[in-house]
Amino acid sequence: MESSLYIPIEDLVRSVSKETLETMLHMCSTREIMSVMMRKLNYPAILGGMMMDGAFYHDIGKVFFPNTLHLTRKLSPGEFDVIKMHIDYSHTLLTELQASEVMLDIARYHHEHMDGSGYLGMYGESIPEPARIMAIVDVYDALRGKRAYKDPFGHTDAVKILLDSKSWFDPGLLDVFLDIPQTLLDSIILHHHNADNLAKIVAQNLERQTVQLR
Repeated sequence: MESSLYIPIEDLVRSVSKETLETMLHMCSTREIMSVMMRKLNYPAILGGMMMDGAFYHDIGKVFFPNTLHLTRKLSPGEFDVIKMHIDYSHTLLTELQASEVMLDIARYHHEHMDGSGYLGMYGESIPEPARIMAIVDVYDALRGKRAYKDPFGHTDAVKILLDSKSWFDPGLLDVFLDIPQTLLDSIILHHHNADNLAKIVAQNLERQTVQLR
């Protein structure tokens, strides 16, 4: 891993798209959904830009686990422990690339749950707000996208799963997310989870990046 930290970030992102298509599509799509959340929450432009960049890079550590991501069966406990390490890899990589604290919080804590049932056992408002927002965006988009082990869920089913798991999420932020029109979310999913659009989407996201990673 250590030598990979010095790969230019653009090359690393493009390598993710070659290693695992679903992860790259997911990262691009969550950035777009995060941009909608930033507008709804009236985040300042600079902070909102960091949040969108954080969404785009939140799963960058998964480049180190391509074989596990391609499994079509349920992961064993040991395999799940391995894939959980992507938060550490993402955080270390982005730290070495001098990313903002917002981006680091998203990478490290986006699998934390308000009820304490997440990866690291953090709970409530001890979880940084950027990660609490990302947790909602991440789960929704992961449900809507295709994975090696599942077909995509529709909007209605994805929202039902969010509500069934509402103890995981900040209730106020979840209400904001659920206020996003389905037509808008459907259009984002349709465009960003289309493999034919991947090269163009990645290029656009790199051009729109608000912080320059070395």
